[in-house]
Amino acid sequence: MKANPIIEVPATRLEKRIHIITYTLLGLLYLFVTLQYNSLPEQIPAHYNFNGEITRTMSKGGIWIFPIITTIFAVVVSFLCKVPYMSNYPLKVTEVNAKPVYKEGRLMLATLGLFLVLLMGSIVWQVINDAQREQSVSETPWLTGAVMSGLLIHIIYFFIRIRKHKLD
Repeated sequence: MKANPIIEVPATRLEKRIHIITYTLLGLLYLFVTLQYNSLPEQIPAHYNFNGEITRTMSKGGIWIFPIITTIFAVVVSFLCKVPYMSNYPLKVTEVNAKPVYKEGRLMLATLGLFLVLLMGSIVWQVINDAQREQSVSETPWLTGAVMSGLLIHIIYFFIRIRKHKLD
């Protein structure tokens, strides 16, 4: 199998702004967890079923896994944006269409990183909110569902955008 062409595609201003927003929100996620940590009970929600019922708990120190995982995702996505030729695309990438395909791919990855931070932020907010209220059923299961739906729509949207650069 032939590798994608390796060409330099600089980041657009939009892509740079999305990365700034992503890392700013990531910093705010750490700040939020830090500020809320002492007010958490010893056990916090670890898992919800589809009805929003809490089915498993964990110690409050487990809340840190969410920002840590989010940081790993953000760093990996930022790296992949710098090497768009390493990604798989839903079309054959050639010297002719590589630049626009890579631009779309980079933008898709940057916005994917933003969505992942939003998703993990919504999960953290839900866990902390439910833990502090000592509830057995979440009041906000729709929030995470809404962000996940947006993530799915995002992937489909960019799949269609990238396919527009297909050469016949």
